[in-house]
Amino acid sequence: MENPTNLPVDQSAETDSAAEILAVLREQLAAGKRQTRLSLIALCLTAVMLIVLAASAVIIVPPALKAVSTINTEAANLREVTSQISSLATQVSKEVDQIDVIVTKAKWEMDEISTMVTSITKTSQNLDKLVTDNTKTINESVEKISKIDFETLNKAIQDLATSVEPLANFARLFQRD
Repeated sequence: MENPTNLPVDQSAETDSAAEILAVLREQLAAGKRQTRLSLIALCLTAVMLIVLAASAVIIVPPALKAVSTINTEAANLREVTSQISSLATQVSKEVDQIDVIVTKAKWEMDEISTMVTSITKTSQNLDKLVTDNTKTINESVEKISKIDFETLNKAIQDLATSVEPLANFARLFQRD
């Protein structure tokens, strides 16, 4: 190298400087290689993670979509069943109201029957007293009764039984077992 200033140049200082620069450059080159290697490793790890993520999406997303579809279908079915249950509950409520009306009416009918039984009992007692008080008259009546046409009486009884049978069937509806 030429010295343009014609000053004395210290060759050893220049050589030391060049050696230092060369050492620094080599360190920088080694650091750059390490940095490049680390970047390449990071790139590979990122690629592997991306592949795993893509594979997971391919594996997980379809069943998840199917599960969501199934949940939506089941939710619709649940809404339908809930609607049917609500309708049935309304019908049951109406039926219970009708049963309450029937029970109230039956209770009233039972009270009426009880009143009739009481009335029949009183009538029977009065009839017993009447028979006791009128034994002579009864004896005469018995003689007259013996002259009654029993065939006609049996027919009348049969007709009475036929007409009373629906009332008896109605009364059986309210008997408790």
